[in-house]
Amino acid sequence: MRARAFTVPGLAGLDQMQTVLDNLTAATETGQSWHAWKKATLRDVPAVAALPKGRLETVFRNAIQSHYAIGRREQHARNAAHRPFLMYSSINDGRTRESHRAMNGYIAPVDDPIWQKRTPPWAHRCRCSVISLTEKQALARGWKGVVAAPPAKDKGDWDESPVVANDAGLKQAIEARRRVCISGLFAAGKGGKVWCDTQGMKYLEQLNKSLSAQRGMLATQEDVARFHGNAIANRRVKQAALPVMIMPDDFAALAERLDGVSVRGKTYALDHDYLLHIQDTHGHEKEALRGQLPIEADDYMRIGLALNDAQEVSFGKPARSKNGALKITSRMMYAEFDYDVVLEVRRRHIVPFTLWKRLHK
Repeated sequence: MRARAFTVPGLAGLDQMQTVLDNLTAATETGQSWHAWKKATLRDVPAVAALPKGRLETVFRNAIQSHYAIGRREQHARNAAHRPFLMYSSINDGRTRESHRAMNGYIAPVDDPIWQKRTPPWAHRCRCSVISLTEKQALARGWKGVVAAPPAKDKGDWDESPVVANDAGLKQAIEARRRVCISGLFAAGKGGKVWCDTQGMKYLEQLNKSLSAQRGMLATQEDVARFHGNAIANRRVKQAALPVMIMPDDFAALAERLDGVSVRGKTYALDHDYLLHIQDTHGHEKEALRGQLPIEADDYMRIGLALNDAQEVSFGKPARSKNGALKITSRMMYAEFDYDVVLEVRRRHIVPFTLWKRLHK
């Protein structure tokens, strides 16, 4: 679990680790619970049943925390010019380690080497986080202009955070498997998988993509569901926009074919008022009369995850919202659903203005 949570002690084979990785990535994308993930993993990788009691849950907790932390670290790096400091925030309950409790309120610049070792999680089942601050906020919280020595580590704390650990070992394993496939010296792997057939090579490519794609996640399915629920329950209490993920490079390249459109470096986010508009217009059972399906909370996360596989991007009709922001439309597919989405391009965010959902034919 030290290398971006993709090494599972007790599972030596790349075949087994790949399947566990697939399940962990799916759990991150969908906000899957521990029990649901455990059931799926025991089904797909029977060998995990032999792991010591409690290890599998530790694998899950560490991986999910690491996945989200990688996305937040990417966001902090992008915003460093405006929010150049990070402050450590611990939970401070009965389960918090003393070394982690002692870090609470610790402030250092975003690029300080301390974050190589103390970016959460840096121990099993660590629940801490870091918060970005402006210089004014940092000074108000006690920043003196000098990075203080961090509190001592406890037994069990890691030497380096998996959020900043490199992926060299796993990438070497991927390349070794690819070379075997290219050479033709291959055979069916354990469990009957032939890793060098078309499906096997797709698994390897998916593994490579997972190492980079997960870094862009800024919110969980639970965060999206909470935002959705709060909007419906408290329509007049407007929430700040919820950043969900950094816009994927593939979608950015597709959008940049349109004159004057730039979405690179922006975030896919949810807007309180636009979400209510979508739900009021396309969130009821009457959508069936139009040959469509009602929009649900899960769809807002699916749209973000499907951006990298968008089939086309064009200007909206009209090309601008009433507030002057550009509008672009995109068609994409996720699982068994087809989506048509109108997105509004803002200074920092790309937000869904409206959308439609149908079953894929």
